[in-house]
Amino acid sequence: MDIELRLDMFGLISTLLIVLLTLVIKWILKPYEECTKPVIYLNENSKIAKEVVKCCKRLNEIYNPTYVWGKNGHFQTMIHAALGRFDRKASPLGKLLTLYAADGATITYMLYDSGMNNNSEVAKKDSIILIVPGIANSSKTIYIQAFTSLFLKHGFDVVVYNHLGAHPKIKITSPRLFTYGCTDDLQIVVRDLLCRFPNRRLIGVGFSMGANVLLKFLGEKPSRQANFSFALSICQGYSCSKAMPYMREWKGLRRFYSWGISRNVKKLITRKHRESFIDFERKGSFDKIDWRKISSSSSLEELDTAINKRFASFDDVDEFYRWGSSSNYMGKIEIPTFMLNALDDPLTPEPLFEFPKKIVEENKDGVFVVTKHGGHLGFYEGGLIWPNKTTWLEHALLEYVVAMDDAVQSLNAEDDANEDCFRESRKCFSI
Repeated sequence: MDIELRLDMFGLISTLLIVLLTLVIKWILKPYEECTKPVIYLNENSKIAKEVVKCCKRLNEIYNPTYVWGKNGHFQTMIHAALGRFDRKASPLGKLLTLYAADGATITYMLYDSGMNNNSEVAKKDSIILIVPGIANSSKTIYIQAFTSLFLKHGFDVVVYNHLGAHPKIKITSPRLFTYGCTDDLQIVVRDLLCRFPNRRLIGVGFSMGANVLLKFLGEKPSRQANFSFALSICQGYSCSKAMPYMREWKGLRRFYSWGISRNVKKLITRKHRESFIDFERKGSFDKIDWRKISSSSSLEELDTAINKRFASFDDVDEFYRWGSSSNYMGKIEIPTFMLNALDDPLTPEPLFEFPKKIVEENKDGVFVVTKHGGHLGFYEGGLIWPNKTTWLEHALLEYVVAMDDAVQSLNAEDDANEDCFRESRKCFSI
């Protein structure tokens, strides 16, 4: 009798485990969910945008994420945050350059020469790619190095802007760190680049928070656009003011992600730069810090209220968010602008897409791409469990950058250019 009871219990437990596993596969991993082509919003009156998009193979084909877990935005996001890339190559060779702001802040960026990093005989491009990384990221971050290597391989010199305080080997020399909307430090880097390379133009590529900084930089003072051929914004939220209420919600685990990101920023403040801030307090160059309040912060909003707003000299956090939102400045961007988001990005819910959609209406050469899958900066593709070495995002960005760079170069060469000016040189590149 006991044996029969144990067998019945074993059968019941086995059945429940099978049901649970089936539900996990169906509702969480979703391997059978349909894959689709990206949805592309653009101004129908723009010949250059339409022709460039036609040239981008990845934008016109179905995006197939890694089969077992790639259709879940959380898996894409968390694996990206934990690993960056599955195929980690040697770090590209570059030079760390140091500049100083008026308040004594140490501003750094990495300059990479494609000639130093390229074994193949690829012609050097005239344009320089300026990468602005995501929150708390720098030239040392794995995915930033992956994109840097990719662009170098195809002949572009690359510059990576290091957010203030984010580089692991650089100490702060003024009482502040990066913020969502500080563009003054980026201006210092751009000005230095223009002095070094007066006859070359820039291509701006921003990721997440870095995309917010980049587009705010370009729209805040439209004259800055004269030095840029075009810009790309990847996985940003556009409006701090409208994004923060979503980050308070547990829906989509956004509250969890807010805690995780704030934890990374807190490490910079309370560990890496703690001694420096204590020294600034002692000298009277920074008001007393409530370390307990910072340590107890469990979300970005709480950390912003506790200290981050002070880095930009704000007392009110709502004013800090309005000042730091690229959505308030994007309407003045006139150069071609490429924006990309994923529907399953847990950090950027779909209602925030209203901003790039509006920009496409205002910027005649603007393009907004929405993928069904990809998460936040993940976009792994191919394979059953182990994805391809190169992500869908790397392919897509390279194709757009090369095609648009060719188009802009052709249009600059002939004032009377039309869509045929670059048709012959238009190519779809593979990595």
